[in-house]
Amino acid sequence: MKMNLIRNELFLNRRSFFISGSVILLFSAMFAGMADMYLSNELMIDMLKTMPQGLLDAFGMDAELMTTFEGWMAGEPYMFTVLLLGAFSGIWAATSISKEKDQQTGEFLFTLPYSRTSIFLHKVLTQFIQITMISLVNLLIVFIFGFLFSSIESPGTVLVLMLGAYFISLAFAGVGYAITSILSSERAAISLGVGIVLVSFLLNMLSSLNEKLNWMADFSLFSMFDTKQIVLESSLTMPGILITLGIYFAGIVIGNIIFVRRDITM
Repeated sequence: MKMNLIRNELFLNRRSFFISGSVILLFSAMFAGMADMYLSNELMIDMLKTMPQGLLDAFGMDAELMTTFEGWMAGEPYMFTVLLLGAFSGIWAATSISKEKDQQTGEFLFTLPYSRTSIFLHKVLTQFIQITMISLVNLLIVFIFGFLFSSIESPGTVLVLMLGAYFISLAFAGVGYAITSILSSERAAISLGVGIVLVSFLLNMLSSLNEKLNWMADFSLFSMFDTKQIVLESSLTMPGILITLGIYFAGIVIGNIIFVRRDITM
């Protein structure tokens, strides 16, 4: 393991890491802190029960579950966590190599006494550390604000929910790794990183609005885990785990193969 490559990557990504981490943690603190405002609001619960189920499903909300902190976190908070962490993960992965070409730093990096595979995998490892750190601190923030301002009956359920968001974010990173060596513009990589997450979210939302569109959920990473099932059973489905991790590792392998074989011109 080349610690200098990891330290260099962490240094270069420090700004985006702290900005993305701050945004995610701020939203999590807000959602966890305001949980009781919704849980104790009977008018809000009654209003949700009158709304079309398809619309509620599109935003991950379930009136029956909105009576507990865990049920609240399985709705909008979970969706926002996946959106934000997935988008930042996808951006970091998609810009791994493309930014080196765009910023004209690849000429130096790729002439170091390290193989392309070593460089690529150390970038992956660095970003894995970043995603994991944000996820762990995010979980801690949810627990702190949940216990301070609400009542967490099942910490294990909250842990599993955040673990599901973590696995989906890794999958989005995997997609980013698969395309990073093909792109030559950092701006294009950022746009694709965000776009892939938004398209996935849109497909999941549309699949919930009409039974004829249910097939769209098969192409969305947001549908990998059923949040209602997580709240009721406090567990993740094995197919969802295998698919998300499979996409992550497959993206790394594909991205590395393309990177090694591609003629990188600055």
